[in-house]
Amino acid sequence: AKIDERGVNSSHLQQRGELTYLNYEDKPYTGFWYANSDGRHVQGYFQDGKRDGVELFFHPNSKLWVERHYEAGIVHGLYTEWYSDGQLKERIKYSNGVEIDQ
Repeated sequence: AKIDERGVNSSHLQQRGELTYLNYEDKPYTGFWYANSDGRHVQGYFQDGKRDGVELFFHPNSKLWVERHYEAGIVHGLYTEWYSDGQLKERIKYSNGVEIDQ
């Protein structure tokens, strides 16, 4: 995985209830988004205002920090986290937002 700044910066998005919208828009946002803070980068995708697909977080050294998967706004699938040196920290499997035994 690598840093990708497709889509809109998160500063142009706003949460309204359970959904995310582009600022000043009435239709829930669909598309890629990204954010940068304290040298860290995060990127993902919204479908009809809900997180959907893979969301990636990067350490300041550009190594992958967290990979988590969403389906229609709910964490679903494998959540993986790494230390800044690239060593695996943890893996957790989710089914419809609930952690399940590996």
